[in-house]
Amino acid sequence: TRKIGNAPKSKWIHCKALPGGTDSSYIGCLQFYIAPHDLDGKNENPDIRPHVTSHSYGCVRCSSSEAMRPASEALRAAGVVMVVAAGNAGSRCSTINDQPGHYEAVCSVGALGRNWRLQPSHTIAGFSS
Repeated sequence: TRKIGNAPKSKWIHCKALPGGTDSSYIGCLQFYIAPHDLDGKNENPDIRPHVTSHSYGCVRCSSSEAMRPASEALRAAGVVMVVAAGNAGSRCSTINDQPGHYEAVCSVGALGRNWRLQPSHTIAGFSS
């Protein structure tokens, strides 16, 4: 049997929040991850929720900097690790500004300097928060 990747038995689940990127679209996706349902929005099944979700956005159009916090905390309380992009506002302190990257309930990930594959570096890339 041929197996590819780090998790060959894993399954993919997806929720489309873009284009648009508003409070309701992002929060709706986080709620979907807690209790996935069919395409008609019926038959919720929390038993098939993901273990980890990956998010590469900042909700710059959200109504407040706290809009996604309750949904992010609910996802964590449900046992789901929410991995999010730290942002691209630069490597200075206090540059993770867009939600959900600055919430305690998420795991924010930034980028390392250039050529990290050839010359490992522990320096944050200049663009990365």
